[in-house]
Order: sequence, then C-alpha cells, then structure tokens
Amino acid sequence: MRHELIVPVPRKRSKESYKRWERTKSMELWQMDVVSRIYLSDGTQLHCITGIDDHSRFCVSAKLVPRATAKPVCDALLLALERHGVPEEILTDIQDDWRPATFHTVRPAA
Repeated sequence: MRHELIVPVPRKRSKESYKRWERTKSMELWQMDVVSRIYLSDGTQLHCITGIDDHSRFCVSAKLVPRATAKPVCDALLLALERHGVPEEILTDIQDDWRPATFHTVRPAA
C-alpha cells in the first residue's frame, strides 16, 4: 500500500493456476486481436489489427486502421491469409470487431 492510495485486492486466481501452452507446429493456430488507443502526434487514434502464429510467434498481421469495424478487420485477415496461407485454426477473443460470433474459431473444410 503505497501512500495509502492503493488498496491490495486478492487475485481471483493465483498466478500458478495459469497454464502456458503453444501449438506444436506453425500454421496450426493464429491468434488475432485488435489493439486500440494508438495515437499519432496530431491526436488521431488508430487501431492495430494483429495476428501471430501461436507456435513460431511470427507476426502474420499488423495493420493500422482508423476504425476497427468488420470490413477493415476482415480485409486485414484476408491480406494475412493471402500472404501466409490458411492456418488450421484462428482464435480471437470475440470482440465486436470479429462478428459474427461464430467467427471465433475458423477451421478449413476437411
């Protein structure tokens, strides 16, 4: 408690309860997300559509857009797919940017 401004709150889960994991080879899983609150010197706010390969940690997408709505998000995903191929799965945290909700895991047809 520094200067009595911060009141310690017990964690809901202990750090030890988190399990680290990664896929065994590249192109098994991409993790996609939108990072907001990126500001240019003139105050313009941008959003970065990011994607990494879970195994290699290779960046498959890092596209800056003024608005993270469905079209720019899907355009960034399409660009990543065209450049790097189609992974076995894509994982998102199902933000509004990734609608429809069924889009959270994409698997190619067998």
